Amino acid sequence: MTAGDPPANRRSTLTALAMTTAWLLTVPTLAATALTIGSATSTQARAEALTRYTDTEVEELLSRGSVSIQWSAPMHEYLAERAVRLPSPDAYSARVHIVQALHKDSDRPYAWAHLAYLESRRAGRTTQDTINALRQSIRACPSCDANLAIWRAEFILADWWRMPADLQKAASDELNDRLLQPEHAERAAAIRSRALALGIDIAR
Repeated sequence: MTAGDPPANRRSTLTALAMTTAWLLTVPTLAATALTIGSATSTQARAEALTRYTDTEVEELLSRGSVSIQWSAPMHEYLAERAVRLPSPDAYSARVHIVQALHKDSDRPYAWAHLAYLESRRAGRTTQDTINALRQSIRACPSCDANLAIWRAEFILADWWRMPADLQKAASDELNDRLLQPEHAERAAAIRSRALALGIDIAR
């Protein structure tokens, strides 16, 4: 049983512009605010352009490694998501940008899920860093997004016997929640069936 790439955080694209501007304008003095407005305008334009980049342009940007310190968490997360979905996925750059996103905002459940995926992929197995990132994703969003919750359950099931009891319980709880939701019940039931076939009794 395997889990695919983590789901993209739709908010990271839809709110990148608004959150970038808001982040840059939180300056205490009028003089600093006046200077930052100009910076915000420039960074807002950069964020807007980023969402229109082709894969080739994303690859060129990642190869240069030239990222402004004024990039917001959503911008870093968006670029990380693009990096792992390139024709030739760039896991190294994805990890760099996910870490930057979390450094700026630690309450990003999708980013933590991506980090768990990248840590596991880098090591070729579930590591303590994988487990810690999964726990942080659940902490930031216990059951607030169906796509993320189902992906986490599949990811945990993919290496069930190496997962600690708290993550096994979280996966079971998340699937149980989705089994009760008509729009997600079929997908959750399919995951449960695959788990039962492997001898994993989950989501009773």
